[in-house]
Amino acid sequence: MHSWFRWPTAALALTMLVVCNLKCCAAGEQLSKAKGAYHPMYGSLGLLGLVLAVFARPTRGA
Repeated sequence: MHSWFRWPTAALALTMLVVCNLKCCAAGEQLSKAKGAYHPMYGSLGLLGLVLAVFARPTRGA
């Protein structure tokens, strides 16, 4: 039996996924710029880009 809140729950989950992806894109781009290892890929891959930016080697001050 289907309940009435199935589609609102799915819409909320999709919205949260999109917002999380956008926040991760912004955080990955900001972190890569701060490390001096900027590449557009870090800002476009979402969570994967954020993880890559975390493990990128800094180019300044080395």
